[in-house]
Amino acid sequence: MQNLAFFILLLGVLVTVHELGHFLVAKACGVKVIRFSIGFGPKLFGFTKGETEYQVALLPLGGYVKMAGDSPHEELSPEDAKRGFLNAAPWKRALIVFAGPFFNLVFPILVYFFVFLGPHPTTSTRVGYVDPAMPAAAADIRPGDRILAVEGERVQTFAELIDVFEGRFERPVALTLERDGKELVTEVTPIKRVDATPISKVERGVIGIQAFNRPPVVGVPPGSPAAEAGLKSFDRVLTLDGQEVRDEASLYEQLAKAGEGPLKLTVYRSDVLDVGGVRGRVPSIVELTVPKQAGKGLAALGGAEPVDLYVATITPGSAAEKAGLRPGDRLLSFQGEPLRSFHLMALELSKLG
Repeated sequence: MQNLAFFILLLGVLVTVHELGHFLVAKACGVKVIRFSIGFGPKLFGFTKGETEYQVALLPLGGYVKMAGDSPHEELSPEDAKRGFLNAAPWKRALIVFAGPFFNLVFPILVYFFVFLGPHPTTSTRVGYVDPAMPAAAADIRPGDRILAVEGERVQTFAELIDVFEGRFERPVALTLERDGKELVTEVTPIKRVDATPISKVERGVIGIQAFNRPPVVGVPPGSPAAEAGLKSFDRVLTLDGQEVRDEASLYEQLAKAGEGPLKLTVYRSDVLDVGGVRGRVPSIVELTVPKQAGKGLAALGGAEPVDLYVATITPGSAAEKAGLRPGDRLLSFQGEPLRSFHLMALELSKLG
């Protein structure tokens, strides 16, 4: 029903624009317009202004413009006959007929320009996520940082930030950041990436950051102080020392500001419950205290780490299950090489075909 309603609405707009073209050009050419109707059938409501009646009819799948003298058998007064459609000059009749489809062609173009030339939301250069295996992490760029400039070239949106790395790769690039209200400069060496389309190929650098804010979900290595304090992998941090934690960037910021004492956490946890062959999840809110460790980011949270390389679920009967992988496992290496990022592993898997 929703699709049908959208279809009727779209058709109604197109018909109105089409008939409006006939109407306006007929008026401009001096042809008398008797009625301008949106829809067919019985009139729902309307009004008369000047010599023209404007109405909305019951059936929205159409519309029409009734002009004086548009039928050869129509009886008209001498005054109306002079202003009839069929008595108009051939070039005027051609303009009136052509105006409908012409308005339908021009209307989408006008809508496009009004939409894209007007104000629209953009994504700022605030960092929401840093891939731990990419150059940004090596340069100590953190979630919550805002990138102000690349080699002195100011950037205000994330789209501009992507474009400014065109041609900048495989060499140190200076970035100006804002962190905790202060500006600082760091160097990052972007990895080369080729963006190819059927009509162009662009080489640009990538540093492993994303604009979206990730939820503050943690991975917890076995035997770490975080694990001994009761924190578990896939726990979602809700508060830290009584302060709400909205996303991963917020968690990093609060960890950087926290004192040296233990950290009081409230986390959301979803434990798997298997009863009689039926598996489900039991959500709970858990409060616990985790010792603060030396280190930056999640490492300060009792040695926690990003959750990327922890297995959340295994599809029954999948190759992963047959290979012995289980939920909660941490992926350590791939093809004999240490793993530091799920993103890089996905790229390697794609090369295997």
